[in-house]
Amino acid sequence: MSAQKEPTFELEAGNVKEAMKGVKSGDLWQVPYDDLYVIPGFNVREHDDEYEAHIENITASMVANGYDRTKPLSGYVVVIEGRNRVAITDGHTRYIAAGRARERGREIETLPLVTATRGTSTEDLIVGLVTSNSGRQLKPYEVGTVCKRLIQAGLDEAEIARRLSITQTYVNDLLYLHSLPKSTQDLVKKGQISATLAIETSRKHGPAAVKMLQEAVKQAVESGKKKATGKNIAPTWSASVKKTAPRMYDVLQEITGDSAFKKLAPAIQATIRGLLEDLPAKPEEKSK
Repeated sequence: MSAQKEPTFELEAGNVKEAMKGVKSGDLWQVPYDDLYVIPGFNVREHDDEYEAHIENITASMVANGYDRTKPLSGYVVVIEGRNRVAITDGHTRYIAAGRARERGREIETLPLVTATRGTSTEDLIVGLVTSNSGRQLKPYEVGTVCKRLIQAGLDEAEIARRLSITQTYVNDLLYLHSLPKSTQDLVKKGQISATLAIETSRKHGPAAVKMLQEAVKQAVESGKKKATGKNIAPTWSASVKKTAPRMYDVLQEITGDSAFKKLAPAIQATIRGLLEDLPAKPEEKSK
């Protein structure tokens, strides 16, 4: 399956002063709402039901109380079609909520914003989606999206781990998650399974994991749960055999010790004895 193509973000740095002409400035830039620019696809949040509820909660707060000026947006001045524009790099949720609050009658003309310092690179902005996030923390899949973008930008796993302040093992796990079939990724994005369950099951069972995870979700839904866990993963035949092997060993021992054992066909007796010989003695039998 071909990997999903990520949007590229080659941004041309603009002039802050020129972009801010006519804009009032105190401790922060007060930027007119309509002048703010949203880079298509830059926000890595998955717009699921949980995120929608989160936006609505913030919107309701803004409708009642206005915009909280202690929570400014972060921005980066870029050149769009020859014009200097302030692009939002952090605070997308607050920006969306402010727009909805305006539609519902709340007067919000400007939003407070801090611009990135001179010399900030595109990679810095992508890293900032994780490290500068001042709101609801990103989910593992969303952090994985950031890792994937940084790989495409030329950073290796070790550097990504250092920049995001996470372990290299976690970076590898998240990149592996983004390499899984779309159907499995969709289950994670919808919150029907955790990223950890998707990664562990896929590594353990390979292509068979897709159906196993789908069946796990189906079982969870049928039992009234929204999210499947490891308990919903049906055990494989080999796992079931491994679990019952000690009991099977005891039963074979009992059969060979029964007086009727000698009445069995010689070939069957030989097979049973051969199975017992292939198995190591139980720890308590060794001690005896």
